[in-house]
Amino acid sequence: EYVVSGKTLSPPFFQFCTIGIFADRTDDSDEKGKGEFEIALPYGRPLFALLNKGAPPTEDQTSGILTRMLLSKRAWELNDASCLSIIGSRFQIKGLPFEYTSDLIARGYGCLFEFRNPLEEGRPSASLVFYPDPVVSWLAMALFREDWRFKQFQGRSPSFWTNRLRETVSNQVCSMNKGDIGEVGAAMYLTFTADSLRVFEEERAFSPFRVSFESWCEALGAQHKTDHEMDEVALEKFAVDISKSEQWEKVMSMAGETQQCCLDPSTNLNEDSASISVMQFFRLYANVTTSLVGNQDFLRARFNSGVALYMAPQCRDFDLAIPFRYPSNVREGYDFGAILVSVKSSKEFAAAAAFKECAKMYEAMESSGLKNGLGILLLPALKRRSKYPSELLLKKEDAREATRRIIVRVVVVPAADPFAIKRLILESTSVGEGLARATAFHPIADLGLSGLDPDYLCQSDSNKKVLDQSKKIRGELRRARKYPEDKLNVCLEDRNQ
Repeated sequence: EYVVSGKTLSPPFFQFCTIGIFADRTDDSDEKGKGEFEIALPYGRPLFALLNKGAPPTEDQTSGILTRMLLSKRAWELNDASCLSIIGSRFQIKGLPFEYTSDLIARGYGCLFEFRNPLEEGRPSASLVFYPDPVVSWLAMALFREDWRFKQFQGRSPSFWTNRLRETVSNQVCSMNKGDIGEVGAAMYLTFTADSLRVFEEERAFSPFRVSFESWCEALGAQHKTDHEMDEVALEKFAVDISKSEQWEKVMSMAGETQQCCLDPSTNLNEDSASISVMQFFRLYANVTTSLVGNQDFLRARFNSGVALYMAPQCRDFDLAIPFRYPSNVREGYDFGAILVSVKSSKEFAAAAAFKECAKMYEAMESSGLKNGLGILLLPALKRRSKYPSELLLKKEDAREATRRIIVRVVVVPAADPFAIKRLILESTSVGEGLARATAFHPIADLGLSGLDPDYLCQSDSNKKVLDQSKKIRGELRRARKYPEDKLNVCLEDRNQ
């Protein structure tokens, strides 16, 4: 409602919730008797919520929405912008050129987040965001399934989308560093695993949203038995070595101690009682920290809308957060918990290092006041087949335990990865690697750049190779005395380039 009388001031802009995810909701009484889609709808665009008074879009409306999502392109699978529109609708995309950003905002469902008009000669830059919306995210999810077809729209396999993202990143259409690629790849792996458990029913449009928490954990840990579980000899040697570490007691207490929480340990949970709802990932651009994801109202809103979150940059212990729901033991209805994920895109990760990292994650969750929840150490890029104790690897039973206490487990993306996530992370050429290759094969002075030290390029660990390569070249050229020192400095015209 707009205040036009002049007697009352209009509320601040941020209170006009044009996207329903920002609306405050502290009561779940209006959710009784409603289906998943009807509950999720108010968390998205008001237009879709009002269009059919809570009912799913009609066939003509669905066709129109899909056409806009694909930027009205007929051969959309060959168009980078169309593919990025679908990928961004679920996982968000950083570092797009101005032309792509403008196209996704004007023709798709991207929303302008930031715009910079340079004072001097140069091109403007803009950033966009795909706000959470159950209609768009469900249709994007359907396009990630090759067995889904609607009129002229045919879905594609998850590996098709990850390969398209890898191509756009390697071609520098997306300027993403290794850390960003690892986060997005991890989000894709966890979401695709949930997608594989969804069974589509023609008579139930825009459903399902939820999947079994236990089945999801079982699917994530399916490859561990043969690929990454220690045999008895290796486990005995590992136990002797790790017992000398100060982390041993912490990890052992983590494995054996039950934390107090509202759910009685004797409660019998069947497979469908605890569930997760992850349709898309979103960067909330707020202080999304470990303590915030313990808030029940916050988790309820994320669960109902099918939204998982990228954690805030200042949260160093975790990268992703996924809500889960389970029956409450103290009241009628449900309580909510959080799955907190730490992504390590290293090619090697020893068992001792995994134990230490799990203990660190457990301590971070406990110190934030969480009473229950699941921490996952996700290793999506291992090239060497490391072995871990079976107690540390994620299993189906851990879903039930996570409703009672804090537990932390390891998940390894298998070598035979059906979603091509490992290839995305290992073979994508990030911004830093692209620059390293350029400086490796071209004399720095011939690049025509001056003004900044190459140390500027290396503000994160993922760009350390760039620093090492540039310093090596500087030293070789200096010794050869082919170029004066003032021409050996490297700069970028734009920090986002």
